[in-house]
Amino acid sequence: EDATTNKKMRPLKTAYKACRSVKHTLLNQMKREHPNNTESDQVGEEYCQECKFFGTNPITPKPTKKKWMKRRRRRSRASLSLRNVGATIYGDEAVLGNTAEPINDILSIDSSLGIYVCESGLTAVKCQEIIDAAECLASHKGAWSAYTYAKQTLGCKEYDGLAEASEDPVMTACATVRDRLEEVWASSGNNNDSGSSREKEHDVIPAADTPDEGNAEETMKPKKLVLDTREPHVVKYDISRMERRKLDMHTDRSVWTFIIALSEGRGQDYAGGGTFFEELNATVHLQRGQMIIFRGKLRHRGVKILYGRRYLLVGFLVEQKSNDNVLKKE
Repeated sequence: EDATTNKKMRPLKTAYKACRSVKHTLLNQMKREHPNNTESDQVGEEYCQECKFFGTNPITPKPTKKKWMKRRRRRSRASLSLRNVGATIYGDEAVLGNTAEPINDILSIDSSLGIYVCESGLTAVKCQEIIDAAECLASHKGAWSAYTYAKQTLGCKEYDGLAEASEDPVMTACATVRDRLEEVWASSGNNNDSGSSREKEHDVIPAADTPDEGNAEETMKPKKLVLDTREPHVVKYDISRMERRKLDMHTDRSVWTFIIALSEGRGQDYAGGGTFFEELNATVHLQRGQMIIFRGKLRHRGVKILYGRRYLLVGFLVEQKSNDNVLKKE
C-alpha cells in the first residue's frame, strides 16, 4: 500500500516543487508590501505546513555544492578559534611576570656546556592533549608548516587551542630558566656560549674603551629573557619522508632552548631519535614529559627515528629587545 501511495503522490509532489519558488516569491512580496498584515503570516504558516507535508522547505532551500563548500571553510576557520590568545599568553609581559613554579630537581648533564634535564610536570594525558590539538590543527590547515629547521612544525602562538594546551609546560620551562639556570650559569663563571667555536655571548669591550659607571651598571643587570617572536612550537618526526625522520646539525638563535618530549620512546611511540650534541659527543634521550634545557649556541641535531612518530614541544628564549638606545639617540 505504501508503494502504491508513493507512486500516486509522486506527480503531485513534482508539481508542488515546481511552483514552490513562485509561491515563495509572491509571499515575500506580500510581506514587504504589507508588513503589518496578519493574513500574510497566516498564509505563510499554512504554506509552510503544506510544504513540510510534501517534504520540502521553501524558507531554507538546500544550498548548492559551491555554497556548502564556502560554509564548510568558514566553519573550519572558526573552529581554529583565532582570537589571538596565543600572543597574550606568550607575550613579553606574560613571560616576565610568570608566576609558575620552577622545577627544583634538575640533573646537570654538563654544566660547562650548559645542558640540563628535568621533569616538565606534564602527564601522559596532557602530552596527548597537546598532540591531539596539533594534529587537529594540521588537518584543518591541510599540512604541517616548516618555519624552523624541522620540516614539520606548528607555532603555538598562531592557534589558540594549541596555545592554551601548551601554556603550563612552557611557563614552567621559562620560570625554571629564569629562577634556577640563569643563576647557576652565572655563578659557574661561564661567560661564553659553547658552540663549535665557543663564541662569546656578549661582545668584549676593548681595554681602551673603558665604559663609564652608568654603562657598567647596565651590563651587570640581569638579562630579561622572553620567548622569541613565533615561539613556542610543536615539532613532529615521522617516517613518511626521509627528511622528516631527522634534523641536521645546527644551532638555535636563542640564549636558552628547551625541548619537552610529548611522546614515549624506547620502542613504544617511536624507535631511535634523541638529541645529539657535538661537543658532548653523546645523544640525550628523553622519556615522555621530560625536558632538556641547553644553550642555544650549542651545535646539535635530531637523531633519525626508525619507526613511529615523535612529538616535541620546543621554545627559544631570547633577550628582550629594549628601546633604551633609541630613546637616548632621540
